Amino acid sequence: MGFLITQPGEGSQNYKTAVRAASSANVSLTGSAPILLGGVTLANNDRVLLKDQSNAAENGIYEIAISSGSYVLTRTVDANTSREIVPNMLVPVSEGTYADQL
Repeated sequence: MGFLITQPGEGSQNYKTAVRAASSANVSLTGSAPILLGGVTLANNDRVLLKDQSNAAENGIYEIAISSGSYVLTRTVDANTSREIVPNMLVPVSEGTYADQL
């Protein structure tokens, strides 16, 4: 993974725990499992970054819950309020289309 250098005056960086995969298009917050995101078949409790939602208010970090052939995405506890989503927030992506990117 590369490093991001913050230039003087840009403010502090806020790092979040890594996500397994990141979106490249709008994703339904509920649906039938399995779900493929960024080339990764998601598993129960995976963290994911949704960044391309049609409704921008739905962009953020989610955890997936899979049960009885269905999934539900809910916001993670470390990124579910406006105080936790700040400018310059960085989220490492570990797998898929955006692997090894922030």
